Amino acid sequence: MSTFVKFFSTLKNSRNIAESLLKHSCHFNTQASKFTINDMKALRVNFQSASEDFVIPNEKIEDFPENYICPKIIETCSLHIVTRYPPGIPKSRTNDLAADLLRIAQLNCYPLHIEQNPQSKLYIFNEPYVLATYNFVDRSLRNINPKTRYGEIQIASEILACSDKNIRDNGEIYDQVLFAIRFISTYITFYKAEISEKYWKELSIGLPKKHSVVIKRWPGENKKLSGLDLASPEERIAVLNALTKIRQSLLK
Repeated sequence: MSTFVKFFSTLKNSRNIAESLLKHSCHFNTQASKFTINDMKALRVNFQSASEDFVIPNEKIEDFPENYICPKIIETCSLHIVTRYPPGIPKSRTNDLAADLLRIAQLNCYPLHIEQNPQSKLYIFNEPYVLATYNFVDRSLRNINPKTRYGEIQIASEILACSDKNIRDNGEIYDQVLFAIRFISTYITFYKAEISEKYWKELSIGLPKKHSVVIKRWPGENKKLSGLDLASPEERIAVLNALTKIRQSLLK
């Protein structure tokens, strides 16, 4: 038996154990990419519009990449071609844009590192139940529609899986603050999640009944083409400011 097959066999057995303990397992998806609003409700996760101050760390900006502001560039082919690519393109310009932006903000420079497409698992009853591959960019755009709240439902599941991985990597349960960024074409939205130790302790014995997770969103509006537009010089500055502050908070 190959390692790959053995991994999924073990995961399936763990899911069966967890499902036997869940009262509404038939409504609970095991793939983060297939999460629904019912799964979010079961895990008591909600999104909330917020101002910049509640999402972006209050850090003094150092080493701001001013040479990338390009104030005279309003719209360029490299920015807007991403809106014309059909779903499923192997190497979309959206992926290049995201990679370049994180590199410019030094979020992929030592000691920080952006790991592309890692796999994580969300544990319920201390059994691995939900498999999440938090993609660098969702190239198929299959989740960018009103039913999935323009990808936010998948973002929620991946944030939880990432937080769970942090706990297991560190060997202890603790309060966490996590940041996420959504790219849709040239529009960028920032997210901040604060997940308490109490939430994870409750999840270890079943679905949470008392504690919950609130994921704050900035800018607050959630639409397909909402957020900060990189085609605007002023909003490019806001994006780079936010990324720089996040990097500096991570390096503390």
